[in-house]
Amino acid sequence: MMGTSPRKDPRITDIQDRCRTSIGDISFSIGGLLFAYHVGVAATLVQKGAIDTKKTHIAGASAGALIATAVSAGVLDKPGGDEILLAAARDVCEYCRNNGARGNLRAAVEPVYRNILPDDAHERFEGRCHVAVTLVADATRRVPRPFVPPRQILVSEFEDKNDVVNAVLASCHIPGYFDGQRLIREYRGSLVWDGGVTGSPKAFAPLPPSASGSNVLRPQLDVDAMSIDELDASLSWDDKDDETNGSVVVSCLPYAAALGRFGFDPQLAPGKFSKAPFSAASMLTFALGTPPMTDKQTRKLYESGAKDAEAWLATYGKARVL
Repeated sequence: MMGTSPRKDPRITDIQDRCRTSIGDISFSIGGLLFAYHVGVAATLVQKGAIDTKKTHIAGASAGALIATAVSAGVLDKPGGDEILLAAARDVCEYCRNNGARGNLRAAVEPVYRNILPDDAHERFEGRCHVAVTLVADATRRVPRPFVPPRQILVSEFEDKNDVVNAVLASCHIPGYFDGQRLIREYRGSLVWDGGVTGSPKAFAPLPPSASGSNVLRPQLDVDAMSIDELDASLSWDDKDDETNGSVVVSCLPYAAALGRFGFDPQLAPGKFSKAPFSAASMLTFALGTPPMTDKQTRKLYESGAKDAEAWLATYGKARVL
């Protein structure tokens, strides 16, 4: 009958949904002032379609929380978004060069972060962005309990932009270093500190609660140009053999295979896919701002992150990602 569309094969709908899926979950690690590496990785993965900022669940601790919230809020969706975040990284380093890093990181980070975060960021997240903080004492107990180890929790729902900012500042609160000499910070009535400081390397990059061990980087394919059987076959590789199985973990700390023994073996890190832009010793001092990186060094770290993301996609993407 004229004007009547044929019934759509349900297999096509299923395949289209699978084709639109990029990385299901991604986690960004702690890293202090090495934030620029995260920017390079995230910008490349967003540009290539590997991160869908409206679907991918993104978690982060400390510096990772900064990039997780910025990406989830759509900062990288607009032209020049990567340069906005790179400029933020440079501004923080410049502040620390002029004023010192120890005790001044909050003063360096907060105004820059507030400026780049959209006012409706909390609405854009829709439960897909997860900020790690380390709980030292909950609201029922105003002092830390002896012999009870701190534990990492994820904040996934936010009331407003200010609530997002406070969560991220709590996630970045390196005890005795981030904000004067304060060891702990109050957030939502509880005492907390840096989201990656629990005593375990596993906490360096928190996994989103949605992580199921079955999220892989799916190829984005031209559904109209291929038959159903061709499309289905192209999406039928064995997930168990794929590096992207489960959450993708990104570390801006220099890669050290030995950490894998303790449960922290990121897919992306400086030195894993190419020579790290700086020595491990230099990067650790840069992370704490002793000294902070120069503008040139910050861009070099950003470019290293972008290059590593390209290499990771080429190695583990399994297909062309548009």
